[in-house]
Amino acid sequence: AGKTMAIAAQGACRSLTIYRCEFADQGVYVCDAHDAQSSASVKVQGRNIQIVRPLEDVEVMEKDGATFSCEVSHDEVPGQWFWEGSKLRPTDNVRIRQEGRTYTLIYRRVLAEDAGEIQFVAKNAESRAQLRVKELPVTLVRPLRDKIAMEKHRGVLECQVSRASAQVRWFKGSQELQPGPKYELVSDGLYRKLIISDVHTEDEDTYTCDAGDVKTSAQFFVEEQSITIVRGLQDVTVMEPAPAWFECETSIPSVRPPKWLLGKTVLQAGGNVGLEQEGTVHRLMLRRTCSTMTGPVHFTIGKSRSSARLVVSDIPVVLTRPLEPKTGRELQSVVLSCDFRPAPKAVQWYKDDTPLSPSEKFKMSLEGQMAELRILRLMPADAGVYRCQAGSAHSSTEVTVEAREVTVTGPLQDAEATEEGWASFSCELSHEDEEVEWSLNGMPLYNDSFHEISHKGRRHTLVLKSIQRADAGIVRASSLKVSTSARLEVRVKPVVFLKALDDLSAEERGTLALQCEVSNPEAHVVWRKDGVQLGPSDKYDFLHTAGTRGLVVRDVSPEDAGLYTCHVGSEETQARVSVHDLHVGITKRLKTMEVLEGESCSFECVLSHESASDPAMWTVGGKTVSSSSRFQATRQGRKYILVVREAAPSDAGEVVFSVRGLTSKASLIVRERPAAIIKPLEDQWVAPGEDVELRCELSRAGTPVHWLKNRKAIRKSQKYDVVCEGTMAMLVIRGASLKDAGEYTCEVEASKSTASLHVEEKANCFTEELTNLQVEEKGTAVFTCKTEHPAATVTWRKGLLELRASGKHQPSQEGLTLRLTISALEKADSDTYTCDIGQAQSQAQLLVQGEAAKCARA
Repeated sequence: AGKTMAIAAQGACRSLTIYRCEFADQGVYVCDAHDAQSSASVKVQGRNIQIVRPLEDVEVMEKDGATFSCEVSHDEVPGQWFWEGSKLRPTDNVRIRQEGRTYTLIYRRVLAEDAGEIQFVAKNAESRAQLRVKELPVTLVRPLRDKIAMEKHRGVLECQVSRASAQVRWFKGSQELQPGPKYELVSDGLYRKLIISDVHTEDEDTYTCDAGDVKTSAQFFVEEQSITIVRGLQDVTVMEPAPAWFECETSIPSVRPPKWLLGKTVLQAGGNVGLEQEGTVHRLMLRRTCSTMTGPVHFTIGKSRSSARLVVSDIPVVLTRPLEPKTGRELQSVVLSCDFRPAPKAVQWYKDDTPLSPSEKFKMSLEGQMAELRILRLMPADAGVYRCQAGSAHSSTEVTVEAREVTVTGPLQDAEATEEGWASFSCELSHEDEEVEWSLNGMPLYNDSFHEISHKGRRHTLVLKSIQRADAGIVRASSLKVSTSARLEVRVKPVVFLKALDDLSAEERGTLALQCEVSNPEAHVVWRKDGVQLGPSDKYDFLHTAGTRGLVVRDVSPEDAGLYTCHVGSEETQARVSVHDLHVGITKRLKTMEVLEGESCSFECVLSHESASDPAMWTVGGKTVSSSSRFQATRQGRKYILVVREAAPSDAGEVVFSVRGLTSKASLIVRERPAAIIKPLEDQWVAPGEDVELRCELSRAGTPVHWLKNRKAIRKSQKYDVVCEGTMAMLVIRGASLKDAGEYTCEVEASKSTASLHVEEKANCFTEELTNLQVEEKGTAVFTCKTEHPAATVTWRKGLLELRASGKHQPSQEGLTLRLTISALEKADSDTYTCDIGQAQSQAQLLVQGEAAKCARA
């Protein structure tokens, strides 16, 4: 029998089993039983292997994974994978798996070059599929960077793309570049280069590398050969509009044009600017200058620069027509003007050496050669000497203002008005354009919802609306030259009731409130009851807020019924008050309480009114209770409270409150406290074989108890006995052993207690110690000792070396007796021998002597 064959015998039957038949297993097989033989021929036919589930084409993105899977018709068929005809073998990137009849090929990371035909072959069956790989978009690993190349040298622009096969196009500006003597286009792996030969200034531009999916651009600069200025610019001074010339000379002729600047302005040839170059000489001509051109002139070429200053002086301004004296009447206008030549760029006006600026008073203009100043609405303070300055030229003149005489032709008249009414005041002045300001008791007045101010011709009018008593006083109209005043008298408005008293019906012991409203918030009122005036007291409160007046009557009784009147001036309002009996009700009823046994609780009931004269009664569980050690009944005004201390189960039941025929009921529920452990377990130390009793005391007898050892439940058995006697719970452990050591827990409904059991062996000792031995060489030595208890562990040592059982050393133990037998003694066996039982040791010496010499008789 072998790995592929099995031979079996069962009774008279003999069998040969051939596993996993192959063509090599074909042939004649003979069963030889000595006296008899039997033979048979075995022929092996090939399996018809078929592809049940063929491969399918896969298309993935570059660097993604790809999986091919197919299924064959039979088990244990060897299979092979091929890519483009080449056999595939497992690598870090290629995984080949087989699970039953399913064969799988996995590419962990597909590259573009992995695209092709995938073939699976199993015996005479095969399946093919295509692996298609879509390349990732080209990205820029490193973009172009701006470059500077020296004139007439070679310049290189370089970038790096993500794929070596990426095709790119190069552009200068918007023009595509082609390979030639000027441009060399290089592709080197992932790098793309543009090489520009014989660089000139016209090669400066923006260059772009376009890879289809992405593009990058950079600036290409050309640096000229070193050039210096051998003769710099010179300062120039001219008078406008004469031309100005600047000249500069360089060390070599320049290919690129230089840059000329006037101040910060770059100059370009044309119009007023001329630029010339003759070999190494550069010229700037400003054909027509003006004073605003004054400033620095800069010449820049390459890295060299020269500067000079241009000074353009103005043509002197002269006065051709001076100012003329002017006289104007107050509130009229005057115009001052003069002429200069040439036309000044700007002029400055002064009044008595004080510079003037454009404003509502002064209007200034400069048109060509004429400067003009308009002085509007003349006032006496505007008189004085005015001067116009243009450069060094100036002209002065005097302005005279004729004041006018304003008089009050119609003064204000005193007026009288009723409170909240209106009053009108008016006056008339000699001039229509004289403005006035109104005031009341020194406070300025303006047009608003309470004041109306108007001016028509020479008459000025003020209308005061919604007049108050505080408005009484002096009304004044004032202008810059005159003023007039009059007195305003305000009559007090009669006080009337805006809202009368209402008849009321009040409840006994309650509070009564009467209210009315008067037209004057400051009015004083008088209250009477049945014609008798009322004053402040504990019984009555008087309210005075804005236009409201009120009377509050406290603790109403039947005697408070009657006629109440409120008087203000000659006005009166009245109300009849009736008093009805007190109606007492329960506004807050008892609520059911649920407490634990031994806890306290309280019941509360609130009436609508106090009822001190009526006795209240409490019943708990059908029994009437009053203030005692456990019950306390109190009253706080309308509130009645019953406190139950240390509630007992017998208190459970209905709680009833009764007063004045009113009743409120609630329930008292007393729940038993969950049993607890009041005396916990204690740790125990015992010797092996002893019985152990763990006990704890409970708060209530008959409580179910659960025992656990190391958090696992313990049930009553031959080992454990669970006992409950009254409030004591006990666990008895019989014949304790080392395995019984651990943590024991007693659990009840609301608490638990844990203690440790320690099982410790009793101290062992030697009752008979080892004795020293003297034995001849080649003899046998036996060490013997006895212990008080059977030793659990025994270790024998020779010196410091621990001895193991062998042909030479044979340790043994019989009850309390321990032995070590040492055979075939040699002198090297001489040493100190130790018997170690853990808690005690015993030692003895072995001395091996040489054999005694013997004489043989001849």
